[in-house]
Amino acid sequence: MNRGRRKGRLARAIRQCAARLPRCFGSAARFYRALELTATKRFTNNYQFIASYVFSSLTGNYEGLFRNDNGQADPNITSLFDLQSLLDNTYGRLPNDRPHQFKFNGSYRTPWRLMISGNYYIQSGTPFNMLVPHVVYGNNQGIGVPRGTAVVPVVTATEPGFPNRVECRVRPGHLRP
Repeated sequence: MNRGRRKGRLARAIRQCAARLPRCFGSAARFYRALELTATKRFTNNYQFIASYVFSSLTGNYEGLFRNDNGQADPNITSLFDLQSLLDNTYGRLPNDRPHQFKFNGSYRTPWRLMISGNYYIQSGTPFNMLVPHVVYGNNQGIGVPRGTAVVPVVTATEPGFPNRVECRVRPGHLRP
């Protein structure tokens, strides 16, 4: 869903809905906004390249067909809207949000007609949700702190493996019991 003009109204409605008792579920919402800059050099003088930078934002309370934060891999089935007690902290940065992405692809033809090419990709880290157990559904169903408050470090294509360090950016006293 990408209704840019309604983003403020819908986000406000989601917060107001969560504040009322009994709470209402509200609408599932996902907002993606992006700006992409691209530079291309066609193949002349024995080389070519294409480079792009994307600055983007992905926020909401619904990830889409699959729920990545808890590994729920069955499409179109999510536990987020099953119980009112699961509505806490659901609005924020979604797990696929990568605010900064840079890509470079290039090639060079040597005087011996040998083509050499390379690629480089770097992406900012994705948000990490602190999942907590739920009384009815069990482990990894509730969201403990506001969505997207911890961030996985920057990932590049040259790093072996995937970084496993997570930095939590929550101020003391903001955790709910």
